[in-house]
Amino acid sequence: MTKLESMNRDKTCQLSFAGDMVLMLVNGLIERSEVQSVEGAVEKASLNRGIWTVSTFNQSFKTTRLFMCTGSQPQSSSMHYPFNKDLTVLDLDECMLRSHLPSALPKDRKSVVAVIGNSHSGILCCKNLYESAKSKERDIKIVNFGRRPIKYAKYVDNGIIFDNTGLKGSTAEWAKEVMENDPDPEMIEQVDLSQDQDLAFREHLPRCTHIIYAIGYTRSPLPALYIDGQPAGEELTFDMHSSRFHYGDRAERVQGLYANGIAFPEEVKDPEGHVEAAVGIAKFFSFAERMKKNWLSLE
Repeated sequence: MTKLESMNRDKTCQLSFAGDMVLMLVNGLIERSEVQSVEGAVEKASLNRGIWTVSTFNQSFKTTRLFMCTGSQPQSSSMHYPFNKDLTVLDLDECMLRSHLPSALPKDRKSVVAVIGNSHSGILCCKNLYESAKSKERDIKIVNFGRRPIKYAKYVDNGIIFDNTGLKGSTAEWAKEVMENDPDPEMIEQVDLSQDQDLAFREHLPRCTHIIYAIGYTRSPLPALYIDGQPAGEELTFDMHSSRFHYGDRAERVQGLYANGIAFPEEVKDPEGHVEAAVGIAKFFSFAERMKKNWLSLE
């Protein structure tokens, strides 16, 4: 907390600092006598007469409120197969960690890494690859594929335009300095996918050795959910403004079911009216703070 409080609040910071704070809060809650902590995979959750029964592989619990904060995983793809099926697919989360990246690439030969996507995660991977090459940790050429120009967050008097989809902080600074400023073609090459994706892949992927898919995240699997004995399945709809769920054609609100986090973000508008999902740990906390009145009410 002291470290966070000492930082410039007008700038971005490493997620690890916020992560340390969250772990501290979690550990503090677990130590409280009124908190029962159970760790395990929830296989099934059933609502009957206003009470949820939540089941793991060997236990079950009853509660009036169930919160799904299930997280998301990087989207995977096999779109490279027709053009170069021998590419080594690198894990996006690992490639966004600068210290982990070199171990994913060989020391004894050059790696030509295709990065699919030029949003924040894709550009951060490009940055990490570039810095690893510059420091001579690995011999790397980067080929970044994107459907549109790199987008940056814009700070205005009444907020931030592209707050959730534009680049910020050191990643934005690096992109402007390196990728937008006549980059060395021996180190970084940018390929436009907006006209003919197959042609672009056919031309560039055969000479690549590795590929990183930075094409977004998909919600982690949910447990089997039942309402009054019936499987809810696709009948459930998350309300991105109330953190609640609706069920069926009548849009009936599901009692005691709520969600938060990257799998269930809030929908917001930026100052220019662009509709976005508010993704970021501070935004998840802010959404929770404003929605807790809904959570306390079981109406």
